[in-house]
Amino acid sequence: MTRPSNPRGRGAAQCRVCRMPIGYDSPFYSEPDARVHATCLEAELTKKLKAGLPNTEAKFLIVEEAAELLRVEPETIRNWVSQNRIPFRKAGAKTLFLLEELLEWTVPAGRKQSPARLSAAR
Repeated sequence: MTRPSNPRGRGAAQCRVCRMPIGYDSPFYSEPDARVHATCLEAELTKKLKAGLPNTEAKFLIVEEAAELLRVEPETIRNWVSQNRIPFRKAGAKTLFLLEELLEWTVPAGRKQSPARLSAAR
């Protein structure tokens, strides 16, 4: 006998990072395709920061690329820019985002590490 499906999908979701069930007793983020525990997402972003960027040229993103990276709509990015809530640059009328700054911006304030600690951890 199969259990009746839950119309809201609660209890069946798994974290896309650790594959453990998403419980409503701990914070999580809802993404377009999946859900992820807040701690898993923070660990994933911290890992990307520690990996660093290649010592080549800076990588700039346009609004649509930044929206895809942050998993929000491009209109949300434009709103954040108009409110100065996100780091950005202007090249004429074009809004650009430095990839390294966006990754740094996504780490919660209490969890940011100094560059010296990041380089020592590598």
